Amino acid sequence: MSAPSENMPIAAVVPRARPLLLRHLPYFIGAAILVALAATMRFDGYIHNILMQATTFAIAVFGLSVVLGLCGQINLAQAAFFGLGAYAVGLAMVTISFQQIVTLVMINTIWLTHGPDGVSRIGRPDLFQSAQSYLAFCVAMLALVGYFVWHLSDTRLGRAMRAVRDNELAAGVVGIDVFRTKVSAFALSAVLGGLAGGLFAGGFAYVSPDQFSFAESVVFLTMSLLGGVASPIGSAIGTGLLILIPEWLRFLKSVPGKRGGVHALIGPNGSGKTTTLNVLSGLYKATAGRILLDGTDITSMPPHQRTAAGLGRTFQNIRLFRSMTALENVEIGAERPGNRMIGKGGDEALTERAMEALTFVGLGGRANEMISSFSYGHQRLIEIARALGANPTLLLLDEPAAGLNSSEKLELHELLKRIAAQGLTILIIDHDMTLVSEAAQHITVLNFGRRIADGESMAVLRHPDVVSAYLGTE
Repeated sequence: MSAPSENMPIAAVVPRARPLLLRHLPYFIGAAILVALAATMRFDGYIHNILMQATTFAIAVFGLSVVLGLCGQINLAQAAFFGLGAYAVGLAMVTISFQQIVTLVMINTIWLTHGPDGVSRIGRPDLFQSAQSYLAFCVAMLALVGYFVWHLSDTRLGRAMRAVRDNELAAGVVGIDVFRTKVSAFALSAVLGGLAGGLFAGGFAYVSPDQFSFAESVVFLTMSLLGGVASPIGSAIGTGLLILIPEWLRFLKSVPGKRGGVHALIGPNGSGKTTTLNVLSGLYKATAGRILLDGTDITSMPPHQRTAAGLGRTFQNIRLFRSMTALENVEIGAERPGNRMIGKGGDEALTERAMEALTFVGLGGRANEMISSFSYGHQRLIEIARALGANPTLLLLDEPAAGLNSSEKLELHELLKRIAAQGLTILIIDHDMTLVSEAAQHITVLNFGRRIADGESMAVLRHPDVVSAYLGTE
């Protein structure tokens, strides 16, 4: 008997599979239970915020399950797509670019993104106005996206991605368009990142560029790898491990802060540090509580009145008057109402006070030069001098070391010590832990607007939870 022809069809008995919905029924039941719990259980604002972050982050991490888990391609710009989605919701802005460009655009396109101040008062769909209902909606979206990513591996596109991941050369030989498959994987990852960012914006009603930096892309990648990059459920677990568990384990006793000296406020991006300074300086309105400055209630005061009451401030992104000289910039700060260093001395006293402030930061000899002639580091010093010229009671410094080189940071450290020696209270925000640990006597750790650690600097920085969560472990 001759062998059967290669083209001869061979009959095979294939067992009939159960309908797709029945096979995955346990998943949908579990998802429905989670949505119901999110819609009915009551959480305080802190727990609600970390659940919202975990849910939206997990959706972004699902995108990495597609591009890295299925297709084997590294994506280090997921936070950029996450940020684009967030800003698209807040501003109806739609664009795609890579990580560093997106961050720069968010910061510098002030007319559109409000720059480093971010976008606030972002609305939600009419059906999900309450925080509880919106969280339930996000959990439902998480379940749907998780199912999509889970089922994707069994589709034609998913099989092509897995083939490219396992052996790119063989995949091309058997008929798979490798380039198109990779592009599809990156596109799906970007879409899921954008979706997650949009949900994030609606959940927190505020977005700013520092929430979507390259560091956040690394965080997303870590979440994906921690839970198992090829498993959507593992990705969700990895997200939970890096967000939920550390927060639930923090029960640190608060210690009241002391007046005078340098007090540092630290925490991860998006934790509320700059927002705190914006509330203190009157750029944002406090929704609850009171703000007392040297015994004066300034809660309802606009920014200029708070300055008159003794509040000085610098900004993360330098905000000097670029059409003026260094001296003129500092004079504007020094002539604030109620400045006892000037009194009724007129223009002569004003100029003298401004020169004192510039000399104090080491730039008195360049007082009459235009701002554009100064280096970035010296512009930082001029902004500090402008605040000092007003003779404040409390000085707020928002990331003064940002963009400075090593020698400039050393000069800043010495300047902070000299300012504190004058009896001025300084509240500083900065990510440079060397500067913070050496300059600050007291540190507060903030997350989602909640104080989770507070006390003497070295004690706080050495706490295992703070080290692992915010400073990193070696």
